[in-house]
Amino acid sequence: MKMNNDLQEIYLDNNATMRPISGMVDKVVELMTSQYGNLSNVHRKGVSARKALSRAREHVASLVETSGEHVC
Repeated sequence: MKMNNDLQEIYLDNNATMRPISGMVDKVVELMTSQYGNLSNVHRKGVSARKALSRAREHVASLVETSGEHVC
């Protein structure tokens, strides 16, 4: 069977995994290389990483209209 290269792929398994939102990979790499401190520690890198995670949770929570405490 010959494949038509003009067809657009439709991916239907987004429950398992999906393509990241545009720019998301760059943001993750940025945070992983600058905010890599241990969240459990009170040193500067740990506090900075914990704040970055808290901001991310609050952002996700606002997108789904809930509070940050409900976002893992």
